[in-house]
Amino acid sequence: MGFSSMYVGATGMKAHSTWMQAIGNNLANVDTLGFKGGRTHFENLMSQDLVGGYSNPDGTGSGAGQIGKGVAVANIVTDVRQGGYEPGTASTDLAIGGKGYFKLTSSTDQGDQVYYSRAGNFRFNKNGVLLDPHGYALQGFQIDRNTGAPSTVESAVSLPMQTEIIDGKEVQVIRSDPSATSRNTMISNLDSSASDKSQDAENPFFAMLKNWNSSSATPLTEEQYSYTTGMTVYDSEGNQQKLIYYFDPVTTNSMSSEKQWEYLVTVDPTSADGRSLATSGAQGVYMAGTLSFNAAGDIIDQTAYTLKDPSLDAGALSNWTLAPIGANGDLMMDVTFTTSNGGSLPSQTIGINFGLTGENASWNVENANAGQVGSNASALPRQVGTATSGLAMTSYNSSSVTLSQTQDGYGEGYLQNVTVDKTGMLAGKFSNGQTENLYQINLYNFSNEYGLRHEGGNLYRAGNEAGTVYTGKPDSANYGVMYQDTLETSNVDMAVEFTDMIRGQRGFQANSKVVTTTDSLLNTLIQVKR
Repeated sequence: MGFSSMYVGATGMKAHSTWMQAIGNNLANVDTLGFKGGRTHFENLMSQDLVGGYSNPDGTGSGAGQIGKGVAVANIVTDVRQGGYEPGTASTDLAIGGKGYFKLTSSTDQGDQVYYSRAGNFRFNKNGVLLDPHGYALQGFQIDRNTGAPSTVESAVSLPMQTEIIDGKEVQVIRSDPSATSRNTMISNLDSSASDKSQDAENPFFAMLKNWNSSSATPLTEEQYSYTTGMTVYDSEGNQQKLIYYFDPVTTNSMSSEKQWEYLVTVDPTSADGRSLATSGAQGVYMAGTLSFNAAGDIIDQTAYTLKDPSLDAGALSNWTLAPIGANGDLMMDVTFTTSNGGSLPSQTIGINFGLTGENASWNVENANAGQVGSNASALPRQVGTATSGLAMTSYNSSSVTLSQTQDGYGEGYLQNVTVDKTGMLAGKFSNGQTENLYQINLYNFSNEYGLRHEGGNLYRAGNEAGTVYTGKPDSANYGVMYQDTLETSNVDMAVEFTDMIRGQRGFQANSKVVTTTDSLLNTLIQVKR
């Protein structure tokens, strides 16, 4: 009997010692990133049936009549509850709010070793690969920079580095390729009290075009237009080019309440126009047209003419035909810019938007040319299927001024920083003002996340006990959100651990008393024999 009680006490001491080890491990990792504490569960050992003296005279009993043989640790279960947060020091410090794990791989001689982690302290190495402190690569899905579609094949998150020669040396850069301007918007108020400075009795709607002198350093003098403004656009090589708009009111004998302004869209004829026109008179002019305003000064219609064939005489109005209308109602013109060494770039198409838009916009006539208009405002073609946008050209009785101008082109740029949004999208911000999506970082869940095995280094491995692995985008069903510049801290509660430590200490001491007391009883028994 004495030896049995000593054994029972020893099991208690062993179990509480294991518990104390688990508590110590929790406290040791109280500041470990993404650490999940362990909860110790006990279970009783087998029991022994008591012999005799327990049953009633009739053979019935009130209990099983057993005595326990001690205690053991049943399991140490990972506490997967969310930890707290602390500020990170880089945008690649990532924290998960809710369910999910990061996926990491390590290349070894045995192939890629796969791990999972809640610790998100990642940094890019010299090759642009996003790694944890052990050199394991964070996994994600690369975004096609042309289509914006994510790859279907998982790979290490890495920056699209390329080699360039700068100052005679090879350097690794992350570059955003230039994009040629395809659309620009010009919104201005044109002073309704302005005087008509370019006049032509036969063709008053194209007087500025007739006065344009491309051989002069100043193709139009200040005495030939009422208002001018410029806009920077980009050619196919990412170089800045300047479009210059000229506006002038038109004086006619019409009794209509409508008022027209003529306009030109031009570039510098000698340094920017890469066309070789049959005649040089209109070199630099890409579009000519009119804007019509009602009595209140609101735009109601527009025309646009372009010279489609450079082999034709640019000085003849009959060779300027109605410009095509784009899908969103833009007035389309083909532009050929010059290169820095005086050559010609491939032609690019730019849409002009003055505030009249329409997906089904069209002209009310076909194959019309500027020579058919003459001095009659009613001969101007009309647009159908358009509507005035919230911000459009106006002709109010106030100073001419440009209210808004936008364009969609940009030059080349270099990576300045990266960001990660709550859906796990890693994007690069470039010096040209562009933001490009580079990688989709997914999260991973398991049918039994308690089955993950600790591998040290804040890593887990998905063994058979973890079951099926599932992947999905952060901030979607069954997955947490992702926070940049944030780190998840340990979920260990020191108050709970110190309380458990006291309980464990008392449990260990109590069981040690069982051992020492049993030892005393055995010594007494030995003395009786002597």
